[in-house]
Amino acid sequence: MKKRKLWLYAILTVAGAVLFYLGEFVLVSEAVKQISGLGIGLGAALFCLGLGKFFDDLLVSKTEGETMKRRIAIERNDERNIRLKEKVGAKVNQVLIYLLSILVLTLSFMGAKSVIILMVAAIIFIQLFLTIFLFNYYGKRM
Repeated sequence: MKKRKLWLYAILTVAGAVLFYLGEFVLVSEAVKQISGLGIGLGAALFCLGLGKFFDDLLVSKTEGETMKRRIAIERNDERNIRLKEKVGAKVNQVLIYLLSILVLTLSFMGAKSVIILMVAAIIFIQLFLTIFLFNYYGKRM
């Protein structure tokens, strides 16, 4: 089973390298610039993921992997870690509202197109709506 996974990751790595090569050196005309960018991005992601998983499966034994999975499951379900994630998420939400508001003001002072300003403002409203909705949703469940 492990050899089959190694081959799959090796094929994934080669496919990523080929996509990156095609995007960077073959698809160079202006007409296919977007496809070239997609090939570069997708190729780089596949290459890195395939190479990482290849070496991960090659170097980490099965017993070590099971031990790590068990330890990660314990850490994930620990009440202290859950509370920390909730607190960090709340702080990030508060900071992002301020940062996005400053971004909207900066874009308007810079004379950016109104479509761009409206898109960023829409993100703020979506974030505020989700905050209110999820606060009410979880308030009823807890």
